[in-house]
Amino acid sequence: MVQIGNKKYPAGTVIGFYLIARDWKNGMVTEGIYTHYTNNEFNPANTQQHTLFQDGSCNELVMTFEDISMSEPLSYTDNDFNDLIFVISDNKDPNHKTPSTAFDVTNIPKK
Repeated sequence: MVQIGNKKYPAGTVIGFYLIARDWKNGMVTEGIYTHYTNNEFNPANTQQHTLFQDGSCNELVMTFEDISMSEPLSYTDNDFNDLIFVISDNKDPNHKTPSTAFDVTNIPKK
């Protein structure tokens, strides 16, 4: 579990994530072959390398990443978006019965 602080962030705060493809070598983190960000403007050709949705069964936010660059030829990209999957929670409801309350989920699809 990754915990991003234990205090309140000001309204409008944006938190981003990234994935470094093929960065683990000989027990060390390296620069890898490329880095993919949740801010598409930072990705090659402004490609979207992640998905974000609300899980319909547990009301949590789920983020997934594709490690192969979407700017590569389609024959090379597997488009599975299962190379990194994690749940984002504000821990307001430990039983996961209600949606996370600290996030604006207005435009996030529910699956």
